[in-house]
Amino acid sequence: MAIDQQTRRRTTKTGLTALDRTRACPGYTLYAPMSGPGDVYLLNLDGEKVHHWSMSDPPGLYGYLLPNGNLF
Repeated sequence: MAIDQQTRRRTTKTGLTALDRTRACPGYTLYAPMSGPGDVYLLNLDGEKVHHWSMSDPPGLYGYLLPNGNLF
């Protein structure tokens, strides 16, 4: 298991603080912040940005990724 070595991030519980790949679900995470200009992010297991969408309106409480890659 990899432990984040930056003390401030680890103690304030922001960002990815630990990753145990044997217990993590494989795949991607679609992240749509409730506040902000309408940006939506697709993140890999390491928390790295794989794709980014800029929506004309804030995404609200959910985002749905269609099979063709469009975001609804």
